[in-house]
Amino acid sequence: MGDNGAGLTPAVVEKATTHFFSTRAGNHTGLGLTACSHMVSTLKGKLFMSSIPDAGTVVHVKVP
Repeated sequence: MGDNGAGLTPAVVEKATTHFFSTRAGNHTGLGLTACSHMVSTLKGKLFMSSIPDAGTVVHVKVP
């Protein structure tokens, strides 16, 4: 999946699957990508993220 949003810096991409990390203010738990990462890991797969600031982010999931 991908988007054409603001994109993420490399530092944010590195933290994106960390529990309770969110770039959005307000009442966000920061567990979405963490949960996805754990599910993919349970299935012996991999989650890859690539992002370009001001161009968007793409998340690839590969499962065997």
